Amino acid sequence: MVGIPGAPTSAPANEQPAAKQPVAGATESKGSKTPLRIVYGSNSGTCKALAEDLQTTANNRAGYNAAVETMDHATEHLPTDGTPVIFITPSYEGMPPDNAKKFVSWLEMIAADGKQGLKGLKYTVFGVGNSEWVRTF
Repeated sequence: MVGIPGAPTSAPANEQPAAKQPVAGATESKGSKTPLRIVYGSNSGTCKALAEDLQTTANNRAGYNAAVETMDHATEHLPTDGTPVIFITPSYEGMPPDNAKKFVSWLEMIAADGKQGLKGLKYTVFGVGNSEWVRTF
C-alpha cells in the first residue's frame, strides 16, 4: 500500500503472488456490482494515491464498481440516490487542497442558503493530516 513505511511493493522474485479469493456476495459481472464514488482532494498526491488504492481494493476484493474523481470535479454532481461516497482529503492549515477549492465554496454556499440539496447523500470522510499541526488537525 502506498504511504506505509516498510510495506511491500511487490512479491520477492522467488514467490508467487497469492491467488485472490472471491468475496462472499461479490458478483462477477461488473454491471451488477454496487457503485461507489471515491472523491479526493490532494496537493502532493498522497490522498490521490490513497483513493486509487481504495478503488483497486473495492473493485477487486469487495464487489464494488468504484470510481475516483477530484473534489472539484464532483462539485454539483454528488449522488443523492444512496450511492455511497468516500471523501479523502487533507487540509492545509484549515484550507482545502488546490483541487478542492471550488467544491468547498459550493458546500459553503449550500450551507449558507440552508438548502436541502444534499439530502440523501450517503458519505464518510477520511481526513488525512499530521497531529503536529494542532490548530487544524
